[in-house]
Amino acid sequence: MLFRLGMLEVRKYYFLYGLCTFDNLRRNHRFANILIFSGGALFNALAAVAVVCLVENNMLEAGMLTYQFTYFSQYYIFFALLPMPYPDGNYSDGKVILNLVTNKEQAAVRTYHVQWSEEEQQWCVLDHNQELVEAFADEAQALAKAHEVAQSCRPSRLLSSKGGKETEIFNYPRVPL
Repeated sequence: MLFRLGMLEVRKYYFLYGLCTFDNLRRNHRFANILIFSGGALFNALAAVAVVCLVENNMLEAGMLTYQFTYFSQYYIFFALLPMPYPDGNYSDGKVILNLVTNKEQAAVRTYHVQWSEEEQQWCVLDHNQELVEAFADEAQALAKAHEVAQSCRPSRLLSSKGGKETEIFNYPRVPL
């Protein structure tokens, strides 16, 4: 990121590193995820078509602004849907969509747990398959290990549970450099 002014953010790789992240969905289905990840490209396509229609119906004057708007909309659509991995290990929206369409597992958000075991009187770090990664007597050590594991496998969520109560500790979305 070059600089940030409130909500406005100027990045070094603005078009190349445009991607979508989200926390929780009511319906976390493959089709819903495809629509979410294709939302930016779909909106740009609809906006470009709307501008072309307005120009064609003489409601908007054709000029440099309308040409640049439609050009950059197409430019964004191309780079957003280009299925490619980024240098930081994240994927473009197009790559995530391709993985969702072809049922590749890496497109899914993985959930990791730090869970208190009453039987063994220790904190267990569980991976996304609910298999034990490591156990600790100290909660802070277990959380540190869980953060390390979840952060290395983005996108992921980290949940903690003790006494049947589950709390989200952290969400590691796919983020650009």
